[in-house]
Amino acid sequence: MSLTAVRVFSDKDEQSDLDLLPSLRGLGSMTEDGYSCTVSTCCPGTRLALGFPQPAADFRAFRAKLAESMVLLENCSVTEQALRGTARVRNLGFQKEVQLRITFDSWLSSRDVACTYLQERFGGPHTDIFEFDVAVPKVLDAKRKIEFCLRYLPGGHSEPFWDNNNRQNYSIAVCVSSHLCCGQSLGERA
Repeated sequence: MSLTAVRVFSDKDEQSDLDLLPSLRGLGSMTEDGYSCTVSTCCPGTRLALGFPQPAADFRAFRAKLAESMVLLENCSVTEQALRGTARVRNLGFQKEVQLRITFDSWLSSRDVACTYLQERFGGPHTDIFEFDVAVPKVLDAKRKIEFCLRYLPGGHSEPFWDNNNRQNYSIAVCVSSHLCCGQSLGERA
C-alpha cells in the first residue's frame, strides 16, 4: 500500500469530491504560501507540549508535597499519539484505585483512565507508583483545552484524594507551526 496520497484541489472541485476523503472535511482556505489551514482541528506540524514543569524535577520539594497531598503526578510526557507518565501515592493500605481524569475538549466531556501499579519500588515502602498511557485523539479542536488531573482512592476511604496541580489542572499546550496553519501562532495555548 502506498504511504502517501496526492490530491490536487482547485476552485472547480465539487463538494462531493470532499466526501470521498473524510480526513479532508473541515479544511479551510489556502494561505498565501499555498498551505491549507483550519482553526477547528489540528494541522500538520502541530505539536503537543506539556504546559507545566516536570513535577519531580526538584525531588525534595516533590517528596515534601507528597507527604501533604497523598497523590502527585511524578513525571509526564506527551506526543501526538499518547500521554504517558507516572503518579506516586502514599501507601495508606493495600487496596488502591488510581485514575487519570482527562478532557480533550475543555471539560465538555471527560474520561477516567485506570492507572497501572508498577512493581518497582524507588521510594521505599511508604509510596507506590502507578503509570498511565492515554491515546491522544487523531483530531483535536485547537480552540479547546486539553487538561487532566489524578484521583486516588485508598481502600477503606470514602473520599478520594486529588492532584489537580493546585486547582489549575495539568494542561497540554497545542503548538501550531505558523507557516503551516493560520489562526494560531507558535506556542499559542489551546
